[in-house]
Amino acid sequence: MKAAESPIRTTVPAEGARAFALSYLLALAVGGLSVIVLFGVALVSLDSVGRLPPPQLANTLCIDEKLRFLRASSSFDAPSYRPTVLAVGSSVSWRTFDGEAVEQATAGRGVPFNGGFCALKMSETAFTTRYFLEHYPSVRDVVTILAPQDMTDCRNARAEIFDPHDVDRYVYGDAWVFPLYLKYFDPVSFVKNIFRVRNAFRWGFAFDRYGGLPIDTKEIHARLIYGALEAYDAECFAALRGLANELKIDGRRLVVATMPLHPAWLERYDPQHRHVSQFEQRIDDALAGTGAVHWRPKGFTLQRDDFVDAIHIRWSAAQAFSRALVEDTRLGQPRIESTPTAAAVR
Repeated sequence: MKAAESPIRTTVPAEGARAFALSYLLALAVGGLSVIVLFGVALVSLDSVGRLPPPQLANTLCIDEKLRFLRASSSFDAPSYRPTVLAVGSSVSWRTFDGEAVEQATAGRGVPFNGGFCALKMSETAFTTRYFLEHYPSVRDVVTILAPQDMTDCRNARAEIFDPHDVDRYVYGDAWVFPLYLKYFDPVSFVKNIFRVRNAFRWGFAFDRYGGLPIDTKEIHARLIYGALEAYDAECFAALRGLANELKIDGRRLVVATMPLHPAWLERYDPQHRHVSQFEQRIDDALAGTGAVHWRPKGFTLQRDDFVDAIHIRWSAAQAFSRALVEDTRLGQPRIESTPTAAAVR
């Protein structure tokens, strides 16, 4: 009787296994390095034809374009730059606050900086305010121009719209941008931005020397763009009150301006002005006891042709708006004992 035959085993010598592993790892390394090199070449090529988007630090093109503008301009380098008036908020503040008009109206006593971004909710505005105050401690007055849309959905908003450390290095530290392109790379939005950035100046990405983004156009928009108002979010008003109290403790003043709305929007979505009245009353409640100012431009009239949509106005109207804001609130001017309270300014 024959003994059972042993199964045949095929073995790879230890040297061969190690060689295979090293070859595999080398191939991975070469492949990864090649992708990185090709990505760098693509960035250089896009830059050479004016199609390079900014690093996706916030992954919102208009915010990232503002950060690229601040990096490129030597005017905003801290600590040599010492603004006394900081404008913050959504695109309403960004595109309505005219730094030059404020500087002229204060006879040069107010040094403005527009730190507004686009699409910010109040909780995000509070974050960006704190960020810029860290860099510009010379600020005495903080102003935000609020539309009702800014006070919705704060629960769903990510308050930190960017990583402060990375933005510090990018805007103020002159960091090498290539690692930031890699770190924040989102292929879908990056490709979209390649086509969007070509039209950036047509969109109005022509910043002024204060960081504002004027809407300098004669075009009359047929659409309001903004529809019916969503429910107000209590967390937005809590964020506003928290910011006002922080500024009071720091010896600064918060000025909140209520943005007028397009008459056609009011006629369609708020004919009884209930939403607007509630909006203004809740701002008053949030600011009560904080020493902040709530400015309602009741004596300042905007015409229909001043608007480009429901909440944004063209630059000629923004200049007049900013001058009226300075006149009524003494924005950027030396303190006087009779500084108005939130309940006093209408």
